[in-house]
Amino acid sequence: MKKILIVGGSGYIGSHFGITYPRSKIVSTYLKTKVDNGVFFDLSTSKLHDVIAFPNEFSHVLIMAGIVRFNNITDNLTKAYDVNVNSVKKLVDDIVNMGLIPVFISSESVFDGDNGGYTEEDEPNPIFDYGMHKYKVEEYIKKVASSYLIIRLAKVFDSNFDKPTLISGWINDLNHNKNIYCANDHVFSPIHIEDVVRYIEKLIEMGETGIFHVCSQDLKSRLQMLEYLINRYANYAPYVGTVIEQPLHSFKGAENIPLNTSMNPKKIIKTVGIYPRNFSWWADTLIGEFFSREME
Repeated sequence: MKKILIVGGSGYIGSHFGITYPRSKIVSTYLKTKVDNGVFFDLSTSKLHDVIAFPNEFSHVLIMAGIVRFNNITDNLTKAYDVNVNSVKKLVDDIVNMGLIPVFISSESVFDGDNGGYTEEDEPNPIFDYGMHKYKVEEYIKKVASSYLIIRLAKVFDSNFDKPTLISGWINDLNHNKNIYCANDHVFSPIHIEDVVRYIEKLIEMGETGIFHVCSQDLKSRLQMLEYLINRYANYAPYVGTVIEQPLHSFKGAENIPLNTSMNPKKIIKTVGIYPRNFSWWADTLIGEFFSREME
């Protein structure tokens, strides 16, 4: 088994790798946050040969670095485009010239959100900058690389209550009886970080190429998810806060985000043979873990 390089290995997704792939075969890069045995890499200035001296020791390079926060992109569109598109294209060129396989972490945001349930055969139509950046790189990779993996991720969450994401953040809010502002028209197919990593690592191990949607089978709105969570939470404790429903585009910074970016995972389930755990399973599991921790 050859090594893989994760460009952006100190980030949210990259830092979780090593579930099925041996950690000894994973080399991670970082920009600001150092990681154990990591290598410094700046998308704008570094070259791949600064990190990979012997290309024959590697098989894949995962591209996870970039400017991903929507407000940071909006605040500096020129810089964001240069990092997310121009610099990534140069990295792709280096990967291809070394005879390695690029694995680009793309997003559900390449779709316009008009229909939902998107498959890999549906034509992307990004409507805001982050999605446009991802799609431009996708198109470039398909043009210059004969073998590649493009991974379109749905909304990703985890089990960390100290740095809460989707479910754990809501559970913390319920525990403090906070009022929760929730979009009632935003639909996606969220997936846990463990399932994300397991899928990508298996695709690499199996030598698969092409485009894959990495998401759960859930096609639910944020409001539906929150209501389910409140119902389950009530088995342990009362919630006396208020849920304030409002359209997604009424939230500051979300004015241009597509409304329904739910995707269809049938292709990756069939390819890898693993079903992702759904929202309700994780909601039940995390609520149980939260109250078990509270009782310790």
